Amino acid sequence: MVKRAIIDFNFLFEREAAHDILSEALEFPGYYGRNLDALYDCLNEYSGLIIIKNADFSVDSGYAKFVAKVISSADEANPNLSCAWFKGDIPQKNEYHKNLSRLEFVMTYACTGNCRHCSEAGKDRGFKLDGEAAAKSAVYASAVYDIESVMAFGGEPLIFAKEVAKIMKAAKNSGVKLRQIITNGFFSNDEEEIKKTARLLKRCGVNGVLLSVDSFHQEVIPAGPVKLFAGELISLDIPIKLNPAWLVSKTDRNPYNLKTFEALKDFKAMGIPEASGNIVFKEGAAKENLSEYFGGESEPINPYEQDPNDVRAVCLCPDGTLYGRPALGEEIIEAIAEYKP
Repeated sequence: MVKRAIIDFNFLFEREAAHDILSEALEFPGYYGRNLDALYDCLNEYSGLIIIKNADFSVDSGYAKFVAKVISSADEANPNLSCAWFKGDIPQKNEYHKNLSRLEFVMTYACTGNCRHCSEAGKDRGFKLDGEAAAKSAVYASAVYDIESVMAFGGEPLIFAKEVAKIMKAAKNSGVKLRQIITNGFFSNDEEEIKKTARLLKRCGVNGVLLSVDSFHQEVIPAGPVKLFAGELISLDIPIKLNPAWLVSKTDRNPYNLKTFEALKDFKAMGIPEASGNIVFKEGAAKENLSEYFGGESEPINPYEQDPNDVRAVCLCPDGTLYGRPALGEEIIEAIAEYKP
């Protein structure tokens, strides 16, 4: 069971009081030994998020500094434990992000395809998101905001599957309910590597995969590895849905959409349901390659645009920035705090 606890280090100066507080807040068993060794042992069995406030050790902090060392050691040793440390109180929410519930991570703009509809075409493919640092961003954001969903995408995110796994594991520890990736399913030709990646996603807690299947993707990537990957996800009980890109609208009978309907049939035969998908919008490669399909009052707009006064999702770029400033680890809170529309 994933837990969530808040520890105020202002009340951990004395040994006995410290263990009373820790035992209650962390729901330790009755046999808890009430010493630092016992604390470490229990934390090694802990699953969840610990939010520490008033952890300012620039002044005499008594027994708290010893507790801090134990928690830090357990955080490093226990993959099911995540900690967010604040020198003062837990930061207040930015008024323009009071309804923030979703974190998005662009792992890379590098991709195994070169699709003619790609909105990210032309962006710098040289960066990849630091998974460990981005995982800390997920932890700190979840400590302050009510994060319900985390998503990783690209480019092709599974080129860096281990980095994705770090983020998803931290999100799971932090109690984030929905942990998704969007992938075209082609990140390797090696059968064992494909199976290994599927198992990694299972272990780190991914509980939603959106598989980009449509005329655009299937035009440039091989079907075999994608179907193998999809089959592995199904065998591991990882929820998977098809996420096609439609041109103009799903009901428009243009050549691209007709090919998408055909491409979807093979995957639906595997028992994979179809999500709502998305509509191609006029950015990146689509602007150049599909210009004849855009124009008029019904032209689709970028679906990722939000009300600047009520931001509900934030997205870290592959270079670790948000709103044009560093946002890895605790810095994500500072980046959000400084935002003004």
